[in-house]
Amino acid sequence: MKVSSARLPGIATLALVFTSIAHAVLPPTATKLFNPTTIPIGGKSTITFTVNNPNPDTTLTGVAFTDNMPAGVVIASPNNINGFCTGGSAGVANGNSGGTTTSLLNTTLVPNSLCTYNIDVIGLTAGTKLNSTGPIASSAGNGAAATATLIVASPATISKSFGYVAVPVGTPVALSFTITNPNNFALTNVSFNDPLPANMFVATPNGVNGTCNGTAPTAVAGGTTISLAGATLPANGSCMFSVNVVAKAPGSFTNTTGPVTSTEGGTGNTASASIAIGDVFQLHTISNVTPPAGITFPAGSGYIDVTNAGGLGADIFGPGLGNHIGSICVNVYAFSSDEQEVACCSCLVTPNAAVHINASDIVANTLTGVVPTNITVKLLATIPSGAGVPGTAAGPFTGQTCNGASQTISAANMAPGLRAWAVTAHSLPTSAATFGITESQFSGAVLSPGELTSLTQRCANILGNGSNAGRCGGCSAGSLGAASR
Repeated sequence: MKVSSARLPGIATLALVFTSIAHAVLPPTATKLFNPTTIPIGGKSTITFTVNNPNPDTTLTGVAFTDNMPAGVVIASPNNINGFCTGGSAGVANGNSGGTTTSLLNTTLVPNSLCTYNIDVIGLTAGTKLNSTGPIASSAGNGAAATATLIVASPATISKSFGYVAVPVGTPVALSFTITNPNNFALTNVSFNDPLPANMFVATPNGVNGTCNGTAPTAVAGGTTISLAGATLPANGSCMFSVNVVAKAPGSFTNTTGPVTSTEGGTGNTASASIAIGDVFQLHTISNVTPPAGITFPAGSGYIDVTNAGGLGADIFGPGLGNHIGSICVNVYAFSSDEQEVACCSCLVTPNAAVHINASDIVANTLTGVVPTNITVKLLATIPSGAGVPGTAAGPFTGQTCNGASQTISAANMAPGLRAWAVTAHSLPTSAATFGITESQFSGAVLSPGELTSLTQRCANILGNGSNAGRCGGCSAGSLGAASR
């Protein structure tokens, strides 16, 4: 069969179309990546940009792009910018330290070649940072943008607390730690170190309770350090554990950890907690508050002698001069047998002075209006305030004001030095007119945060009710102990 020559031009045209398709010029391609892909706040990552010429026989000119950093990411100082090309001529790669833009300009790429450059960036705020370049411009048109993700991790957080606000010397108390991961991904190698203050030790036994996601803390009985190393916290997870510690001297102890750290989140916060050690909180039950009917005791049937051993206080010659010896506040809280706080008041006690308060005076005008036959008295020694702020540079004992209802009472402003005795007068079996005296020292007790809140809030209600009901009269000078009888 003979093919008409009239069809030959059409065949030639089709061949030219195929040739044109085979030799189409492609725009450049680009990639970018962060290394590392996860950094802590303030951490550094290196961005690597790579631009390719995919054409086997066409040189691309004017290759360029601009990359604007996402919010919370800036160019590092120094930026450590560097790069190379496998063919063609490199243009200008730039990015000012502290800025938010990096660019590649006026680059020429020969066929099947690439150019790459690196620049360091810093993450300033936490979050997932999606970063895309602008289009990749060239003589063959625009190529697609390059995209990569940087994760800037928040550090782990740590908090701590003592199980009690105050305990006697030598009483073990739980020291609890809570570590939290605020990120939606896991943190690894979570660690911290907690050096205990002088005269405080890990108790024997150490009473370790709990782990951090399976990793136990290190706390050697009798040692002076608590630590955690290599723990993992799941996304948005937390862990809590406790260790028993014991103080072997009185005073106010503040314990501060080192920072909590992790591989992804870097360095986090430190945590502090305070506890008062010593005789700052004491209690006693007085069974015969008032004299029996028809009998009059010289000072009522029950009373309390209080003195200040002078272990802590104002510098006697001014701030920074002399020993810390000064007045303390003895806050008195009285409870009836049904656990109702029926009265409260405070006494200012100077060093080595002796004062007393009658049990019959404490209950003379109770909050409930009922005179109980027995009361439990709780005494709490605190630092006076008033003409200054406790704990300031002028020294803690800058005033002479006592307030047992103060909501700011904490371990930091409790004072050792309190000594108290319950003194009971009673008629002897052989004679209603001859009196006997029984003395017993108040017992040291532990004070929990909840009880401290209860004591002060109830006292605030008593002092603020406007009727004076429950407001006891305070202390009188002198002691009424057995020796004076």
